[in-house]
Amino acid sequence: MDHSMELERVRVTLSKIGTRPIYAYGQNFLLDRSISRNIASEVPDRFIDNIFEIGPGLGILTKALLARGAKVRAIEKDGILASNLHKIIGPPLNERLEMIRGDAMNIIPGRIKDGNEDVFIVSNLPFNISSRLIGGILDQIIIGGSYPNHFKGGVIMFQEEFANRIISDPGSKTYGRISVMFRSKMDFHEVIKVPRNSFFPIPKVNASVIAFKPKTEFNVIPQDNDIFSKLVHDVFLNRRKKLKNTVNPRSIGIDLGMEDIKWILDDMEITDLRPENLSPDTFITLSNRLFDLA
Repeated sequence: MDHSMELERVRVTLSKIGTRPIYAYGQNFLLDRSISRNIASEVPDRFIDNIFEIGPGLGILTKALLARGAKVRAIEKDGILASNLHKIIGPPLNERLEMIRGDAMNIIPGRIKDGNEDVFIVSNLPFNISSRLIGGILDQIIIGGSYPNHFKGGVIMFQEEFANRIISDPGSKTYGRISVMFRSKMDFHEVIKVPRNSFFPIPKVNASVIAFKPKTEFNVIPQDNDIFSKLVHDVFLNRRKKLKNTVNPRSIGIDLGMEDIKWILDDMEITDLRPENLSPDTFITLSNRLFDLA
């Protein structure tokens, strides 16, 4: 697709407000309006007033959300972009736009944990905060928990490599700790792949948009979420080793001997498997067996 007109608009706008893309902020401005509309269309109607957009930049996605009738709280770290976005968007759309200047990593976790309203995240996410953001969200989600959970989902554009990691299937080379935690806690689907030439400046990699929300139905639930999380973290530190050599009761925080561990692994017939071979449900089952015996 030819993005020359949008590219010129972006360059002119940046020049008018006296700034340029800042590498340290991970700024790559989306040029394809059809992609922004596609992302906006993925937001469920019931969360249209609960949108937090991380890194709105010059507002191409913000406009698509506002055009849907959404209320958008836009979190922007860049002071120049934050102070100009209302003007760039213009009336009447900007009447439903609330600017929050600051670092999303200092704002979103608190809104999810201690806030009094639901949070639905939409973002062309700066690639350099993807892992921290998703890790922070996953830490707030308790599998099978009945407590109020303010995080309701997201439609986020990630670096393609990271997107592949979080949705990887068991047995794949990219399947790891974050894949297990994401798959165990979220329902998801890939919305669209985005070629690298859809951005300015052009990044080194392509992107992928993932829509996701906390699961409400589970095949198996951890009896202790902390043990489950520690188990997954611990075994993937040595992902190429077999489970009989990676499950360490001391690291997990349980009072069992290695003979107990071997008995459980043998009984589940997973002794000689590697962490990358286990599904999220199998990890949960293993954590429950460890919890029961401890």
